[in-house]
Amino acid sequence: MLPIAAALAGVLSAPPDSASREAEATTSANVGEDMAEAIDAINRCTIAQRADAVREARILVGELDTRIEAREDRLRRQWHRMDEAARHRARTTSTRLIRMRTALAEWHGGLQYGSDRVWHDITAGFADAVSDVLAAWDDARRDIEETP
Repeated sequence: MLPIAAALAGVLSAPPDSASREAEATTSANVGEDMAEAIDAINRCTIAQRADAVREARILVGELDTRIEAREDRLRRQWHRMDEAARHRARTTSTRLIRMRTALAEWHGGLQYGSDRVWHDITAGFADAVSDVLAAWDDARRDIEETP
């Protein structure tokens, strides 16, 4: 598994409504360091590693889809308890999360079909998309945690 996939899988595998605040804090404290290493690794990924990168990116997008669906299910169950401001935040965050997921999937396509001449640009774009997804996921997690 490429380091970027391992780091993202770890972040996304924790449920957004995790009961353990201590585990959540530990995960959050390690995310920045793990992601810096992972993004560096994807930026160093060579064209010879394309097949691995494509496979890992496909897994990541699938995992993200699963986590987004679980988050949306949880929001639907809690919707009646949310005030208008919380609903607005949840909708805004959901829109951003989907937009970032779409960008990540587009960069996955770049990994798969991009020209060898622009490989570095593609891996840098994919790494940026991963960072954006994680920022949106953090916002999504906060929305869930702030819901009664």
